[in-house]
Amino acid sequence: MPEDDTLILRDVLALDRTSLANERTLLAYVRTAVGLIAGGIGLTQLMPDTWAMIVGGLSTIVGTATLVIGIWRFVAIQSHIRRETATVPPK
Repeated sequence: MPEDDTLILRDVLALDRTSLANERTLLAYVRTAVGLIAGGIGLTQLMPDTWAMIVGGLSTIVGTATLVIGIWRFVAIQSHIRRETATVPPK
């Protein structure tokens, strides 16, 4: 069986599924980040205690970091997918 670098339908569909899974993962990161940021801001606004300010501030910082990491991972994986797709010519 000769090996060639042409994509068959199964491979194209696998790349599409991988790209969609990457987008779903980004949305999960965004959803988590928004929840952490909103919870942190809400905690600092509703409870004047020192511990609430600390926990709310940390939650906001962790939420922001989660958003940045999620976007970074999405871009890195999406560029890897595009690079792999570009190296193999379509059939």
